[in-house]
Amino acid sequence: MQHYTRQRLDEGAKQASVNRELSTLSHLMSWAVEWKWIKDSERPNVVKDEELRKRIVILRSEHAEALYRGAVADQDADLWLFVAIGLNTAMRHSEIARILWQGIVTDRRRIHVPKAKAGQREQPITASLANILAEERKRRKDDK
Repeated sequence: MQHYTRQRLDEGAKQASVNRELSTLSHLMSWAVEWKWIKDSERPNVVKDEELRKRIVILRSEHAEALYRGAVADQDADLWLFVAIGLNTAMRHSEIARILWQGIVTDRRRIHVPKAKAGQREQPITASLANILAEERKRRKDDK
């Protein structure tokens, strides 16, 4: 793996890219152990090197508002809700897509995330998102 890392860096790849590749390999090796393709003792020790931290970029409020307005105007009637949850929680796409109404507790301002990268968790939500979700839940029950 050290040879591979050196070769990739010599080819012009950034350390962050090589680290992502090594993470993929490490993940695959974990599954290989899980599937009993290899013994845990045979799993290679994947070591990633330090990488420069990039500046975290977030949406400015005017961009977030434009995104939300665009979602409201979209032909998909539920897109606005997806965007509202994303903007108010920073949850991953797959996590938002798996939300169930019974997992939303608006009075505690929490969403149960049954399957997340680091395992299940309770996602805190803003008061405004809790209000949006409560109103939407009530509206959808009225529609049925």
